[in-house]
Amino acid sequence: MDEAKQGYSVLREAVAGLFLPADGVVRRGSMFAGWVAGFGVISLFVLIFINVFLRYVFEAPFIHTDELIRYLNAWVAYFSLAYTLRTGGHIAIEAVTKMMPTHIRRMVESVGSLLTAGWVILITYGGWKFWFEMVEMRQRSEGPLEIQMWIPGLCIIPGLTWFTLEIVLSAVKRWFRLRSTDQEPGVGSEGE
Repeated sequence: MDEAKQGYSVLREAVAGLFLPADGVVRRGSMFAGWVAGFGVISLFVLIFINVFLRYVFEAPFIHTDELIRYLNAWVAYFSLAYTLRTGGHIAIEAVTKMMPTHIRRMVESVGSLLTAGWVILITYGGWKFWFEMVEMRQRSEGPLEIQMWIPGLCIIPGLTWFTLEIVLSAVKRWFRLRSTDQEPGVGSEGE
């Protein structure tokens, strides 16, 4: 039993040595993605405001606004995924797990994190595949811009890929009970 604990400790230290530098890089990327998403939200507000103003004051709305808003919405959604996970903004239902004993709760959360990471990896693979199909098809939008759809769809690649990195690191963190570089001491290391 002591050998198993010692082996786990050695493995945990090795993973921590790899995890902390990777976590710092992914954290900075997620924060950057959050800024991109925030800029996108502000751009959406400005576009909508200007279009409403043009429509009601001059009776001449900007004809491309609806199409641009759809594309900006996609960019905001994809770029906010990793940032929202990093800052704890995604929905988590903890009613049942909070009632479990600590060791069982940790096990359930760890397995849940690994399953979620696997699911996100599959979604990311599908997103990449979908984007490459858009490039091959050269389909154009039906709006007035008639832009090739792979261009606004480009948000799929960095958005889902960075989200995958964030969720995999989150699963590793839960599995080995590691602390992120941006967490307070003691966070993520209950009972140690």
